[in-house]
Amino acid sequence: MSYLSESSELFVNYDEEVTSICKKLQYILTTVDTQEDKIFALKEAQSCIDSANENLKQMEVELQGFAKNIKDNLKEQFIMQKRKLEEMKKVYNQMKSKYESITSKDQLFGKDQQRQNLLKQQEKLYDQNMKIQDAKVVMYGLEKEANDIQINLHIQTNKIKGSIGKQQPIRDALSNSYTLIKTMQHRIRNNKLVLFVVCGIILFAILIIIFMHM
Repeated sequence: MSYLSESSELFVNYDEEVTSICKKLQYILTTVDTQEDKIFALKEAQSCIDSANENLKQMEVELQGFAKNIKDNLKEQFIMQKRKLEEMKKVYNQMKSKYESITSKDQLFGKDQQRQNLLKQQEKLYDQNMKIQDAKVVMYGLEKEANDIQINLHIQTNKIKGSIGKQQPIRDALSNSYTLIKTMQHRIRNNKLVLFVVCGIILFAILIIIFMHM
């Protein structure tokens, strides 16, 4: 570009900057498939596009200060850089759509997975709640049986106490009968003893009488 005057130095600098940015952008776009973090690579590409656009705007501003013959030549360079950037932007937009779609699917899959995990957790909680409810029913049944047994024991205890109270007169009568029998047995023994004594006396008297008549 020997035809450029010193006043076109800024234009040349912007042009070189756009060329450098486009090279970097082209490298990013050709290697994005091999990048581990593709979203970061696309963001870096977007940054390059924004920077190139800013430099193109400055080139367009600088064009306004040149004479017509120089301006026409520089404008061709400007248009060429702009077209080149537009082509790269098309490639960038295609890749962006591609990887955003993949990322959306991955996120959707992740959300579905989270939803599935949440449903599983809810099912587990439901099963645990059902087990707790079943346990409560069993405990209620056991408690009811225990209360029934306690009531029955209380009733039986009262019946036994009532029976004991009713048997007390019988016990008293039996005790009196036992005492009376003992008394009668004692009297019988005494009567036998008296009878033996009387019989002995009579026998002794008979023996004396017999002895005296001999």
